[in-house]
This record gives sequence, structure tokens and C-alpha cells, in this order.
Amino acid sequence: MQKKTFQSVTHPDDLAEDLCDLEKLKQGTIRDIHFRYSAVKGYENSLERVIISTEDIAEHKTAEKVIFNSQQRIKSLINTIYGIVWEYDIKTFYFSFISEKLEKILEYTREEWLESKTFWGDHIYPEDLEY
Repeated sequence: MQKKTFQSVTHPDDLAEDLCDLEKLKQGTIRDIHFRYSAVKGYENSLERVIISTEDIAEHKTAEKVIFNSQQRIKSLINTIYGIVWEYDIKTFYFSFISEKLEKILEYTREEWLESKTFWGDHIYPEDLEY
């Protein structure tokens, strides 16, 4: 397949549109795509018959960036608060998140807290257990 040209592996009906897309790519208009290919049974060694599909995932990538940036802003906000923020699953008694201020305020690491399902209960003052 390495010795073949782009035009030789493109179906004639798709060639004009694909060449147009190639020119856009050369001009710097790049799209994120998910590219899949599969050799037709019996042609695995020669790759003379290959099925190729592409999916435009540009919107998906944009959404990922928005989510990532939002998560970074939330993380920044949480880690600037002078307090301990955590996320806890009441059904499993599992802490899935503890903010970085834990070490400054209580002098325990997040790893110490997250390793033990009973960490919180083991560290409550006895007087506080009555409430």
C-alpha cells in the first residue's frame, strides 16, 4: 500500500471531493476525524481491497475542550478555597475526591484519606459522634 498514490486508492466517484478536501487540508483548514480501515477478507496481505470510513469528530473535540477548560476552572476554584472539599458516595462509603487543602489544614495526604473507607469515621472527635 505504501507504493500506491492517493488517487489510485480512492474510488473514482469520490476522487473529486477528496482532492478538494486535500487542497483545503494543504491550505491549513484541518478537521479532526476518526479514521477506520479494514482489509476485505482474502486481501489482508496485499491490501488491494480496503474499506475505509471516516467520521468528522471536530464538534466532539470542541466539546471535549470546553469540558476540560470548565473542569480546570472548577479545580482551580476548589483548590483556592481555604477549606476541604470532597466528593463522597453515600452508598459505597467511598470518597472519590478530596481537595488539596487537606494536607495544609489536617496534615493528612489525599492518598491516606482515599486509601481507607473508614478514614473519616476513624478521625471524628468522640464528642462529635453524639451529633
